[in-house]
Amino acid sequence: LLRSGAARDSVEAAEEEAAVLRLDQSRPARMRRRARVEGSLLTPARVRRLLEEYLAEGTVRRFAMMTDVRAVAFLQASTQLLELDLRTPPNSPTVREGLLQLLKLPEAHGCAAMRALVLTPGAFGLSEGLVHAFLAAFFSLLWEGGAPASKMELSVSVGDAKPLAVLHAHGPPIAQNVQLGLHLIGRRTSTLVLHPLRQRTARLEIARFFVERQGVLHVPARLGATQLAEACAAVSEGALGLVLSSLAPGVP
Repeated sequence: LLRSGAARDSVEAAEEEAAVLRLDQSRPARMRRRARVEGSLLTPARVRRLLEEYLAEGTVRRFAMMTDVRAVAFLQASTQLLELDLRTPPNSPTVREGLLQLLKLPEAHGCAAMRALVLTPGAFGLSEGLVHAFLAAFFSLLWEGGAPASKMELSVSVGDAKPLAVLHAHGPPIAQNVQLGLHLIGRRTSTLVLHPLRQRTARLEIARFFVERQGVLHVPARLGATQLAEACAAVSEGALGLVLSSLAPGVP
């Protein structure tokens, strides 16, 4: 019999827990903690479910990503399509699966931050599989339409998306990631805006979302949203340096 998506996830979770239990019984005590960590890795199905649930939150108004025309041209040439709108590609399983495979490559992304993440996920403390699972979840949900897609946005930059300035904004939270067009050196260019307070607020919201879903994502029960957000902030400082060194090296 064909199982529904929810049933498949339930069976998948039960099989995973059983595997972890078998590891606990067969390995020495000092190895059991490691076994639990390995057994709690997020599967593509769970990543998709988490993204769907996050988009269903009333506080989430928009979930945006960006690319550029050069990356879209790479995807179009690789799939041998006459034209390609990455927001609504041809409704062909073969074409869409091919695009998902190509999106595992850094050349398929016009956002320098995403390119760096795809190219060296380990530098950001992530696994390659998790990055691929997120990309598959985002684009699949976007293409399928429906309620999740109503909050999703993929913008395509026509010019060079590389910023010539980085602006640190201080004050009340504004949009999480904003690109402002400013006139620098006599011409309009892209400026990357970093808003520490907005980033802190977003981390706390996401941490609270994850803590409330400990049945899906393995979060220690003793860890609250504030503590998780603080831990993420410590990691993000290093990640931000990596992103800026790739996205805007030497930019003031």
